[in-house]
Amino acid sequence: MGFLLRVLEGDGAVVEEVVADLNFNPVRAGFDSADFPMMGMLDPYRDTSFDYLQCELLEREVRRAATRLGENGVSGDFIAELIRLCKIGRAKPQRRFVFIGD
Repeated sequence: MGFLLRVLEGDGAVVEEVVADLNFNPVRAGFDSADFPMMGMLDPYRDTSFDYLQCELLEREVRRAATRLGENGVSGDFIAELIRLCKIGRAKPQRRFVFIGD
């Protein structure tokens, strides 16, 4: 079970699409929404969408949690890719960053 990640334009056009590292599942790894409000609400069974402002918050959380993510088996390459997608998602106000769950 994993996530498909998409950055979408306001009209729904796909800007970027990436398959997440299978070890990336913050909720199942115990990331609490009190400490990590963005990552703590990634539902592995449904879609979760972030607007361009939330992408900045998500990027900060990923940077702060990089070591912990790595300890949970998430590759450094994927962490870098996730940060890159956050930047693309916040590049324009109409964009969304969507985590598509299984």
